[in-house]
Amino acid sequence: MKNYIYIIALLSMMAFVSACSHETEGARNEQTMDDVVTSDQNELKETKDTAWLKEKSIYQYKGRQGSTEFEVYVYAQNATTSVLKKSTVSGDKGDTIIEGKLAVYLAEKGASLAYKQTIQDINKKMVINISKDNPRVLTIGESHVLTILETEERYKSKSILLTYHKGEIKRIGEKSKDVIVTGHTIKKISTNLIQTANIEQGLIFQTWRIDPKTLEIQLVDETSYADAELGRQLYNEWEDTQSLYHPFLNLSLNEQILQMARQGLLMGTQYPIGANVEEIKRKNVGYLVDEGEYLQHPEVTYYLSPDSSKVTGVMIPGERLKTTVHEVKRLLGQPSTSLIEQQGNEMSMVYPAEEYQLIFTSDSAGVVKQVLLNKAGGK
Repeated sequence: MKNYIYIIALLSMMAFVSACSHETEGARNEQTMDDVVTSDQNELKETKDTAWLKEKSIYQYKGRQGSTEFEVYVYAQNATTSVLKKSTVSGDKGDTIIEGKLAVYLAEKGASLAYKQTIQDINKKMVINISKDNPRVLTIGESHVLTILETEERYKSKSILLTYHKGEIKRIGEKSKDVIVTGHTIKKISTNLIQTANIEQGLIFQTWRIDPKTLEIQLVDETSYADAELGRQLYNEWEDTQSLYHPFLNLSLNEQILQMARQGLLMGTQYPIGANVEEIKRKNVGYLVDEGEYLQHPEVTYYLSPDSSKVTGVMIPGERLKTTVHEVKRLLGQPSTSLIEQQGNEMSMVYPAEEYQLIFTSDSAGVVKQVLLNKAGGK
């Protein structure tokens, strides 16, 4: 009798273990299906041979996201190719223009088939100037961002930003306002920031923050110039020099600016008064103009002593603070009234900082245009 009961108990235990094993295996399979693009999903997409795409695509690149390596192809269907005989809305004389319906294909590294991607606002007839480094890839953080500029009218393009996301190519900023670009330039200015310029009425520089992981793009700052002549000059300089970008709002004015000034360091800068010029040159590999009397970076200018090669003054442009005379006085109090100077349409307010002084220069509307730190009584 005891043996009979033992056998029944043993059989029951084996059945329980078997059921648990099937449940665990099912959960593992379910998790795997969620983490990858399944073959069932791919079977619903149009395919092309990667060997054919390598020959026919207008642009292609290889990317990596984590442990996944992939290939992306941009193909223009039913395309016509022409070379501009004169400058037009689409570009400059001699530029190569492709007009056709764009399609983006994605393949695993080394695969023989690539799958057409479903992307909003791209599967339509578009005009692309491929002579202007378009399309191109920017590295944003650990992701590759494919930029495609669609020519809409003279000096104006609409950008399409794409990235690899959860096994597919997705558009960044589908729910955001369009990124309108003058000309054919999008600049990466830091790990996750890009900058564009738009000339319609005057000039507008726009700085954007991109997050490829969430497919979001956010407008960080916008600086406009109503003067058309000044706008064209600034735009030409910006477009002609790849490493040059326009300063943008990345500082917040507070009392700390005076505390730092007492140490000879201007808020938002790296090197204090007295720093060695050669060290600044050695450590700044981006845009840096050496004019002898000063070193100019997009975000800071260092004034130099010609006889000692030391920094004697530091200036930041007002665009980095986007503040006013009224706000400066509210935060820092009244300046030294005996040192307030009025010159033409500009006003200078001086704040003592022990052996140094902070000078805020503003325009006639009270908008701060620059902040200078130098030795007290210096120029």
